[in-house]
Amino acid sequence: FGGLEESVSQRRTDNYYQYAVTTNVDAGRFLPHWLKLSAPLYFSYSKEILSPEYDPVNEDLRLDDVLETYSDQRQKDSVLDVARTISTYKNFSLSNLKFDIKSKKPMPYDPANFSFSYSFSKKHNSSTTTRYDNELNWKLGLTYNYSPVYKAWTPFAKLESKSPALKFVKALNLNYLPQNIGFSSDLTRYYQETQLRDIEDASYEIPVSVSK
Repeated sequence: FGGLEESVSQRRTDNYYQYAVTTNVDAGRFLPHWLKLSAPLYFSYSKEILSPEYDPVNEDLRLDDVLETYSDQRQKDSVLDVARTISTYKNFSLSNLKFDIKSKKPMPYDPANFSFSYSFSKKHNSSTTTRYDNELNWKLGLTYNYSPVYKAWTPFAKLESKSPALKFVKALNLNYLPQNIGFSSDLTRYYQETQLRDIEDASYEIPVSVSK
């Protein structure tokens, strides 16, 4: 609740903090040019903290007043750990890493035909009812793509007839090899671990829940 002249943010009964860092870089630029390496790297990190004005365990008491009743910093940190909601996100990826080295006439074994990708992400949450919730994701990928270069077979190109009706026949060409050969393979892994919190009995630990 609040006055009509107050905005929604002014009526909040909590403090919200957030910061994030994001970066992109091509790691191949830091290596010798003759390697012709392309390695786009991406990294991001963000954290969100929601600190309530009132103690979620004792909602009639302000959180600052509850903290003042403790002299030991470890006890204060324990209270804050229960009261706050914290979310942390980490992401790292390496997309389409490849060495752009190929023969004058493209060959199946050229390094440029192969590309690799890797990504990792981690999400961490904690709140009044959750001691921790960690979610991790990995992904590894391999791609192969080869396009052979060859002259198509034109069996009727040498016909000497100048008849307009035979122009289509003379222009007919056949590809006796595949125009493109490719495949891709992905390996993924997922892991999540969650432990809930028993607010009424802090000494009791709820069993950890795992999904993978």
